This record gives sequence, structure tokens and C-alpha cells, in this order.
Amino acid sequence: MRFPLFISELPACMRPEHRLFPSYIRRQVTVPMDEEVWRNLPVPLIESLFNRLPLCERVPLRPVCRSWCRADGTDGKFGGDADLQALPVMVGDSSLSIYNVRRNVWKQKSMHDVYLHDVVSAFESSGGLIVAITMHSTNLLVVHNPISNKCRYILPPESFMVLVQPQTMSSLSIESPRGRYLHDMVLNYDGLTGLYRGVLGLICDEVQCKYNIILASTDSKSDRVTHVYDSVTGTWSEAGHVPTRVSFWYGGDNRIVCNGSLYCLAMGRFGQEGEGECILAKYVLSSGEWIFYPVPDVWDGVTYPFIVEHKKKVVFVTQSPGSETLHFYDLNEDESFSDHSWNLVAQMPKSLWSDFKAKADPTFTRCAGQKDLIYFTGRKRKGSGVVALVIDPIRGLFKWLPHLADDHLVFQLRVYKPSLMPV
Repeated sequence: MRFPLFISELPACMRPEHRLFPSYIRRQVTVPMDEEVWRNLPVPLIESLFNRLPLCERVPLRPVCRSWCRADGTDGKFGGDADLQALPVMVGDSSLSIYNVRRNVWKQKSMHDVYLHDVVSAFESSGGLIVAITMHSTNLLVVHNPISNKCRYILPPESFMVLVQPQTMSSLSIESPRGRYLHDMVLNYDGLTGLYRGVLGLICDEVQCKYNIILASTDSKSDRVTHVYDSVTGTWSEAGHVPTRVSFWYGGDNRIVCNGSLYCLAMGRFGQEGEGECILAKYVLSSGEWIFYPVPDVWDGVTYPFIVEHKKKVVFVTQSPGSETLHFYDLNEDESFSDHSWNLVAQMPKSLWSDFKAKADPTFTRCAGQKDLIYFTGRKRKGSGVVALVIDPIRGLFKWLPHLADDHLVFQLRVYKPSLMPV
């Protein structure tokens, strides 16, 4: 059977301009559709379907949704909600919350059944999919699409399957640049999951409808293999080794996927001698190679830095020594790498950063970004819940998002783009 490729080839009632099109969608929405059918649907029809999904509801925009503020303190109307192409998503112990742009609310979804009534210990989002590692006895990986509500359960490589017996807190007290929740340390410490000083990555190819999961650990000097899962073959393969001089000490919550490569912060050194320092690690999926870069020398070594994606570039977010705000440096990989390859592109207004710290505890701040926007979240200082802020550092715009409930006090923040990507 040949599927229509153009709107003109569709039956009249399936065309978006037809007055019966909405009723057709409502009538058919509960009917399962094969993944091959989705792949062959015309793009305009898929976009029309997306516009009728709960995450993108077509309801009148309330004024608060358009209430962007300018960094100079003046209020201004700005149609910037179209730039929220990727929605911030949070995962708590047992729930998933995705920001609904049009309603200006967080839509919460229980993940008890998806995660087999287990607790999420690591979490990543890319290409419309979410991959999580649960605190299962085998460190089970769960790939989930919230739109299609389909899941795939994957056993990790053998070296990641052994559960290390819980240790005393004294054995876990490795000095950290900032206080972190234990749930945020699961990729750094082996006390709960066995993923000691490891990193998790998810790279999606939406054109070919496939994805790769990356798992690497630096717990052992001998077993530092990078494992890659291929969704097409359903198998793990060994693709590269992490050098012994590198440890994913910073890698737990600081990892992004940008331009088909995995980036994370790590501890390491460039020479044979010398003390370990914060570095940027890059894994190139096509070659299985790890590449390491120094971070900007403006980092004070005390505050916890972040890396985010911004305009398809890697951006290093940090508070410089003596500074009262955050600075954003993007990475120019075209040059031979040096400190000069980091370019200062913007800084957060001091008053805005002060307001954020007044509302939220910066010790437990999370940061994520995609397209033009960067999101910040933090635990509320007064009361309970989570404070959320979105900014456009280039155009100098920001907006406070609604607070979240108590069950997100232990959370991870990512960005999510709704998609029908198969699991």
C-alpha cells in the first residue's frame, strides 16, 4: 500500500482546511497506528496532529503567557512563545512534568507504571524520547515516548549490571564543589546503582528514526569501555575507551547532546603530571573518540558550572571570581583549541540573578537549554516547591514560569521536543 505524500492526495476529510478535520482526528485518536504509517504521513498532517495533542493544546493564550520582561527593567510585548520549541521537562521520584506553553502550566504525568514502580536515578531527553536508569537490581534502562506512551526496557552492559552493596555515608563523602542531592550523584557514586563516575547520553536520528544510548564509566583503571546501544539492532557494542587520566566526576548532571555528539564536564589533566581540573569531554559517536578541552579560565573553581546547548553551540555557564552574576561562553570548535576558543556571548543581568537567588537556593540550581532559550530551576527558599526561570540571554528577555509542587524537590531538568519518534 502506498501512503499519500501530499495534502492533495489525502481524502477530503483528512485535509487540515476541511471543516470535519478536527472531528476526524478525535474519532481516530484512540486507534493505534503502526510506526511505518507515522513515518510516511505528510509533514503538514503530522504538524496538525501535534497541534491537537495535550502538550500543545489550541486554547486562547492568556496574557501571562506573553509577559516577557526585558533585562533593562522595561516591560514589553514580545511574541516569544513561538521560541519555546523545546519544552523544559522535569522528573521527580515518580512523576514527569512538562511545561505547557499555551496554558502556562506544568502538566504532570505519573511514571509509576513506566518505571515499574521504581525510582529514577539518571535521566536524559533527546529527539522526543526520554531514557532513564532506574534503581533496579540490574540498573534497568527505560526508553519512553510520552506522546505515543510506548516504552522499551533495556538491560545495560554486563559491567553496569552488578549492584554494589550500599556503603556508609563516610565512604560517599567525596568532596564536591557544591552540595548535591544523593539522587543527583548516581552517575558519580556507586553506593546505590553501581554507575560509579559514569555518564549517560542519548543521541537521536529523527530522519532515520533510530537512536543510540551511550554509557561510559571511569570507576576502574582497566575497564573504561564506552558502550553504545543501537536501537535498530537492539544490541550493545564497545566503541572507544575513556583515558585513565579522566574521571566523570562532574559528569552526573552536566551533560548535553549537541550536533550529534555527547558533551559533559569531567575531572582530568592534559599532561602526564599535574593536578586534576575541570575539563570538557566530548564523545564523537561516528568515530568512537573522546576529545577533551579546557574550560574558560574565568571559572572560579568554587561555584558549580553548567554546560547547555544554545543556538546549536555548547555554552559554558559560570560565575566568574568577584562577579555578581552568571556569564555565558560559547565554544568555537573551528579554532585550534585554547582558552581563546571560548567567547563571552552574554551575561545575566545582576538584578535578575539576585532575584533568582532570593527566591531559590542556588546550591541546588539546575540549568538546561536549547534553541534560543536557557532554563534555570531551583528549590524555593521559603515554603516548598521549585522556582523556574527562562531567559533569552542574547535578546535580553526573561520570564518566570509557574512554581512546581513538593514532589519535584529531587529532580533533574532537561528540555523536551514532542515527537513521534519510535522507541
